[in-house]
Amino acid sequence: ACDGPPTECIDEADALIGPLVVPPVGTGHLDTAVTSPLVECLTVFNESPGGNELCDPVSVDKTTWGRVKGTYR
Repeated sequence: ACDGPPTECIDEADALIGPLVVPPVGTGHLDTAVTSPLVECLTVFNESPGGNELCDPVSVDKTTWGRVKGTYR
């Protein structure tokens, strides 16, 4: 079974970022003590084979662009 993307981590990161604008345009800043757990959660998701250590690796059908175009003509 696959738990899918870590939506809780993404929602927490979005809430922390909110309207912040990073330098040099803005003065937004987030303390790494606050962001580190979210970085870890998202890194595990991004670096695992299927996007999540509980997911099977994503299979990709290797085909040519011409075959794809021909399918939709």
